[in-house]
Amino acid sequence: MRESEHKKSASAYELVRSALLAGRYPPGARIDPNVLSKVLKCSQTPVRLGLNRLVGEGVVTDHGRSGLMVPLPTELALHDLYDWMSRLLVMACDTGLPARGEVPYLIRSGEIDLAQRTWNLFDAIAAGSGHRSLHHSVVLAHDRMAPSRPA
Repeated sequence: MRESEHKKSASAYELVRSALLAGRYPPGARIDPNVLSKVLKCSQTPVRLGLNRLVGEGVVTDHGRSGLMVPLPTELALHDLYDWMSRLLVMACDTGLPARGEVPYLIRSGEIDLAQRTWNLFDAIAAGSGHRSLHHSVVLAHDRMAPSRPA
């Protein structure tokens, strides 16, 4: 892959990931690579590569001819995701915080978004465990749950 294609693929990945985290794609929404390629002013190949990365992370699902969509989880699937996040955080807490310095201040003055404050706490717990793989798993679980939160 050429460097320009790689950059456009990364841009498509970040654009869609940010939109998902911000709630701009609700569960069940179709993600159109044609529209993204026009927004990014590139061919569909790098866009599809970026979207395939999101498919691999479980944030987007591939429905073959129906296209790429934001997962529309069942109640059981949401329960499973929240249970998985809980288990990851318990593992992170069991490892304890490394003696690397201060824990970041999690709640800023005037911050009212409970979901963001909760994520800041979860992220700090996972990062504080000192295990990059565990932290990465917590981030992926968060990303998979993000589109369902506003719904």
